[in-house]
Amino acid sequence: MVIVARALAQQPSFLVMDEPTSGLDFGNQIKIISQVNELKYDSMGVLMATHSPDHAFLCRAGVMVAHNGKIWKTGDCNQIITENVLKEIYDVDVRICSVKEGENHSVKTCMPVMG
Repeated sequence: MVIVARALAQQPSFLVMDEPTSGLDFGNQIKIISQVNELKYDSMGVLMATHSPDHAFLCRAGVMVAHNGKIWKTGDCNQIITENVLKEIYDVDVRICSVKEGENHSVKTCMPVMG
């Protein structure tokens, strides 16, 4: 999180983040995701790499899916991140569920299916 703060102190117009939530607990992951959303709403460009489809859903943003070393799909996270796409990328069955977040909003989350 210190690295993110250091980057923001330079007042960039575009921020590139490679796995900024890697190794963080849930609370700190949400702090980073919340900060990314604030930056997005403040008209800062943000490119964030993540292996967590849940984070893409929480950012409510456009996504680019890379697969086999190539850009495979791009678009809105709710349209691009599907159970079939996740199966293709990770070679594991995944269920995508909607969870109510507040009174008028729900967010999608992913759950790998074991055996």
